[in-house]
Amino acid sequence: MSSEDSERARHRKRQARYEARLRDGVALYPVPLGAAELDALVALGWLPDCVVLDRDRVGEALASAFREMARAKIS
Repeated sequence: MSSEDSERARHRKRQARYEARLRDGVALYPVPLGAAELDALVALGWLPDCVVLDRDRVGEALASAFREMARAKIS
């Protein structure tokens, strides 16, 4: 497989993930986080202190926090 074929395959996978998010009504937003924001996620119990540098875990913690706040607002 040439590097061009590999790049096309990566692009198709990325496009498929994007289209799946659109179908599911999910949007991605870049959010700058500093030490204060990460400390708050840890203090509120949404993020274990040992994973503050794991991008996926931080994203999951933020999504959980937003979902919990949305449910509290609606209820």
